[in-house]
Amino acid sequence: MDIVKCNNCNIVICELLAFVQNKADVMDEDSILRLCSTAFTTDEITQAKKLLFESVQTITRKKRKGEGKSKRDMEDILCVIKETDPDLIPIFVARDLHRLPPVTFDHVDATRLLKDIIKLQDNVLFIKENYATKEMVLSRTSGMYEKERGCYTRQF
Repeated sequence: MDIVKCNNCNIVICELLAFVQNKADVMDEDSILRLCSTAFTTDEITQAKKLLFESVQTITRKKRKGEGKSKRDMEDILCVIKETDPDLIPIFVARDLHRLPPVTFDHVDATRLLKDIIKLQDNVLFIKENYATKEMVLSRTSGMYEKERGCYTRQF
């Protein structure tokens, strides 16, 4: 596995880590583990873990052995990406996009989507209650404009 790093911009090419980094917030861990274990080889998972732990100096690498090693390595990768400050982790990118596993709707965390929808609804409600409408702004500005020009209409 060729590793290409950009020292000036902290970008590293690694398809597996790019996938995990971009999907960790929108997919549940079990789906990420399943997809990565089928899309990437044991060697690729081991290399990705090694690369991640070398890139983040604040953590120590756990050596895994025996049956289920790849799954535990993937769990370690997920743990580091989720729990480490994003500023301390390089930006991982994919060179070969066809290597990234496809994500279907059954892999998406529906609970997370519902929470995001509720947050959006709350934000829209806040905006509706606290922001002026276009008509309100126009009526205020047209009233000020008429006062400036001395265009008062007298009511008798």
